[in-house]
Amino acid sequence: MNTSLDRYSMMIVSKYFDCLYQFEKLVLVCKKFKEIPLMFHFNPIQWNPKMVNYFENVETLHLYDKQDKFVPGFFQYYVHYPIELSRYKKLNKKIKVICPHITFSSGDLQNNYSYKEASILSPNAFKSKFKIFTDLDVFSNIRKTLFITQSDVRRGFSIDCEVNEICESAFSGNKNLSDKYIAPTIKVIRKNALSDCDLKQLDLSHIEVFEKQENLKMITALTLNSKSYFNNLYQCNSLQSIKIVGTQSVNCKAACWMKTLDDIKKLIVDEYVYSCKDCELFNGLLPFNITNLKTIEKDVRLKDLEIDTYQVPDNISLLYAENFLECKNIKKLLLPKCLNTRFDFSILETIKEAALPYKTNKNIYSSGQLTSITFLDDDFLKNQTMDNINFQNLKNIEFAHPPTDGIYRTNLDYRIFKFLIKNYKIEGEVVLYNVFESDVKNGIFKIPDEVTVIECYLLNRCYHLKEIWVNKNTWLIKSNSFHDCKNLVLVKNLLISVIVEKFAFKNANPNLYFDIITVYP
Repeated sequence: MNTSLDRYSMMIVSKYFDCLYQFEKLVLVCKKFKEIPLMFHFNPIQWNPKMVNYFENVETLHLYDKQDKFVPGFFQYYVHYPIELSRYKKLNKKIKVICPHITFSSGDLQNNYSYKEASILSPNAFKSKFKIFTDLDVFSNIRKTLFITQSDVRRGFSIDCEVNEICESAFSGNKNLSDKYIAPTIKVIRKNALSDCDLKQLDLSHIEVFEKQENLKMITALTLNSKSYFNNLYQCNSLQSIKIVGTQSVNCKAACWMKTLDDIKKLIVDEYVYSCKDCELFNGLLPFNITNLKTIEKDVRLKDLEIDTYQVPDNISLLYAENFLECKNIKKLLLPKCLNTRFDFSILETIKEAALPYKTNKNIYSSGQLTSITFLDDDFLKNQTMDNINFQNLKNIEFAHPPTDGIYRTNLDYRIFKFLIKNYKIEGEVVLYNVFESDVKNGIFKIPDEVTVIECYLLNRCYHLKEIWVNKNTWLIKSNSFHDCKNLVLVKNLLISVIVEKFAFKNANPNLYFDIITVYP
């Protein structure tokens, strides 16, 4: 039985929309949904001037982020992020502001404001005396968060201070933590709070939120819990011991050399990274016995082996052309099918042949000097054009899984067609996706004889294009194929049966003439 949402139910659903675009699409669904934005008396998403046309009945403006502005003209304002008590009072002298997260700081204390009006106490609210207040019974039932900021660190606070949270970049670059331990009261460590510091003992067993950190290479002992995700564990080159509380599974990327540590503790690592330290220890060779090795660090330089063909293990999905900069003997590089990084062959001048995936054009930044490519994707050819491939250098293109009957029945890029037609039969359309202005000779562009379909935006603003000569096999010229070619005056040999879509020759010369024929000469 088919069911549909009524207007009120759809309004509830739309409260979880992310942007105005989704509301713009919603009102187009049906007539009853057009009034949904008018039913809101607050803005369910961040406010921007365009919303006035949709949300005409908003009375309470919600500010979801610090970047949101107090736009005048609303009855009241609801602030979702923490603001200081002094600013909250200043705002309420001019407008009505509701804020559930009000911070009490030392500045508020100097202004003789009462902490009772706040919901969050900053660590410097009472200078170095905040622990005295938190120990009082009167505070026991008050919801509060104590945190350390960069300014607190400059005043002498350290990571052993009994607070709840370390703010972003608080101890970044700090070199006074080598003998310190994180206080057990701390539950949240924000982004880069410990980056580039000299901390050696890192106990995260009690941490609930541990955001991204950088350059923690001084750590020698690490303790994690089942919720911890350590984004750059593989870069902890000084690590001597690792322990996980509550599980044996490591939800982090570990360096290959750490496998010895993992085996001692019988830990299970989800993914290994071949790090710069691994490159030194393994003399630039990949360890083929680690099946869940998935990443090679970009700064790694693999050893120049005395071989001309190098096959990357199939389990590796992240690697870079820079990894092979010192491999001058390799002429043929076989990449894994699961590769999902952009690979720039232009910096690898000695490599002439490659096997690689091409699921999207993001797999290849540039084909560089490659003369032969083997594509690993079974269904790659389905209506796809190929970007970032230097076809002028290519002499050979192959596919790892060609049709067993020798017939390609899918649409082909004309540039691919020229290579496949030598050995296979083609029954699909031959599509001209891309040409260069240099293909226009003396003002004339001749559509290749094998092309059957001209794709959209083939030539744009080619001002020296004057004539197009159509071949006998072309039956479709798509919209905007030759866009803004202002000097185009003749389309020659256009069979009357050819389908020319609307705006195929948009903004051509006003005197454009179509030489329409019934039989190709």
